[in-house]
Amino acid sequence: DDLITREQAAVIIARAANLETATDELNFTDSKAISSWAKNGMATAFKGGFISGYPDNSFKPQGNTTRAEAAVIIGKLLK
Repeated sequence: DDLITREQAAVIIARAANLETATDELNFTDSKAISSWAKNGMATAFKGGFISGYPDNSFKPQGNTTRAEAAVIIGKLLK
């Protein structure tokens, strides 16, 4: 019943979609807040188009994934 952070969601979707690992540097205003274990997964999910940042160029990696965000991510996975 725990909430899932945006960085956790990115890592899960990158693994579930079996995407090729990306090591690109993410240029969000809060990129330094991304946990070290999540960097490649986030870069992979971002490069794959599964997850994106916010209009203010932040990512909020420690923020909780909303239902709407999760629905969009799952919808993209099922395509």
